[in-house]
Amino acid sequence: MPYKAFIYLEKEIHKVTFVFLRLKRLKEKVIEIITTTNSETRDSVPPFKITDNNGQYITSNRELRIAFKTKHVFFFIHFYFLFNYLFIYNDNDEKKYSENEKKEDEFYNIVKYKNLDTEIDKDVSWNEANKKAHEMVNEMINNKQQGIVVSTNIDH
Repeated sequence: MPYKAFIYLEKEIHKVTFVFLRLKRLKEKVIEIITTTNSETRDSVPPFKITDNNGQYITSNRELRIAFKTKHVFFFIHFYFLFNYLFIYNDNDEKKYSENEKKEDEFYNIVKYKNLDTEIDKDVSWNEANKKAHEMVNEMINNKQQGIVVSTNIDH
C-alpha cells in the first residue's frame, strides 16, 4: 500500500509517495527536493530537521509511522546551523580606539542596547549561539578590546 504525504519546503508543497515507511527514504526524498528546487544547494545540502503536522520531530521509523496515522500527512523541513567561534584579540589598538570617536559611538550603541532580547528564531541551538556571540562581543567592548568574533557552520 503506497503512503502519500506532502513536504513543505521554502513556501512550496511537494507531493511524495512511499512504498515503505523508512526515515532514510524520507530523508532521501527531502534531499532530492532540496537539490532540484534550489540552485544554491545543488552542491551541498544544509543540515535539516523534519517535523510532522503536530510539530513533532521525526527522528525514527516509529515516529514516521505514527505521523502517518493522521488523514493528511505534512512534513515540514527546518534548516539549522551549528556555530563554532574563533576569537582574535588585538590589545595594541587600545589607543586608536579611545581616539576614534566614531568607533566609540558605535560601541556605545551596542553596549547601550546589550540587554535586548536576542531570541529571534525558533531554533534553540541558533539562539544559544547568537546569545553567546552577543555576550562575547559585549565583554570585549566593556574591556575596551578590539577583536573579531567569527561564527561558522561546523557541519561543512
